[in-house]
Amino acid sequence: MLSFVACLQKFGNVDFLIGNAEVIGDFCCKRFTEEMLLTTNEQIVDKYISEDLYVMAWGKLIKRSFFLEKDLWFIEGLLHEDEYFSFRLMIYSSTAVIVKDYVYKYVVRHSGSITATKGKKNYVDYLRIITLKIDLMLREATYQKEPKIYSFFVSVLYGFTTYVIETECLRLNEKAMMLQEVRTLKDNLKQFKKRRSLQDSVKKWIINIAAFTYYIIIKVRS
Repeated sequence: MLSFVACLQKFGNVDFLIGNAEVIGDFCCKRFTEEMLLTTNEQIVDKYISEDLYVMAWGKLIKRSFFLEKDLWFIEGLLHEDEYFSFRLMIYSSTAVIVKDYVYKYVVRHSGSITATKGKKNYVDYLRIITLKIDLMLREATYQKEPKIYSFFVSVLYGFTTYVIETECLRLNEKAMMLQEVRTLKDNLKQFKKRRSLQDSVKKWIINIAAFTYYIIIKVRS
């Protein structure tokens, strides 16, 4: 906390501060090596989509008036809620400070964790979070002009597609329904400006093939 106070005295009244976390256990968290003031939303979003700013809710100090104005409360009953919380924090903020000191200690315990032991709700809720993120961006016209945002969401949808295919906790019809939703979300991205990228094209192709394959399997079995 003293590190946060020192940075507030040094940089002034910013929207939020984020510091390093000491992780004990098998979990990787990128370490901040230098103190940095971010003065534009573009800088903050760039670091977020580049995975330079972690999504976990811990390790952050947020200005109270900003938090309340943007209504950054967790959605009750939603797993992986810190994903949507951090996404909104980055999208709405215009100033931030990266603190290189350790401000939080995180001990990884897998026993009893609702996110370490995944069930159907983990996938249902995570798909809802992706949908909420895309819906939010579709309401923010500024971001629709940024090709990097398009590529970010293509990667998110591709990653979720692979998780759904690989998991054993979902039935075949549940996988098929989720993959159809993913393909629909991918199609909704057409409103964003895109860049010519072979990587994006391959990921979109895999999303389409996965959804189509599971659709055909369900049809054949029925």
